[in-house]
Amino acid sequence: MGNTVRPSTGGAYNDSETNEVYNQLNNLMINNYPGSIGVVTPFKHQEIRINDLVNGNSNLKSWLETRSFLCDTAHGFQGDERDLMIFSTVIST
Repeated sequence: MGNTVRPSTGGAYNDSETNEVYNQLNNLMINNYPGSIGVVTPFKHQEIRINDLVNGNSNLKSWLETRSFLCDTAHGFQGDERDLMIFSTVIST
């Protein structure tokens, strides 16, 4: 899955995993998944990178808005729920 990067400002991200989450979201759109969708990750840098990818694709962004999409850290997602959850662990292999 690529290497985990740990910026000097703290946190971590893994671009290979970020891209895979993005690919899975695209697959859900292509297959017209009907439920709500969430992505949760322990690291803010990972959340930012996933949201940047989603926001860079206007079709995906619009579709996800109709699915009550939320991508956030575990702290930011606390108390919320979605029908389908993707957990982005940011672990390198």
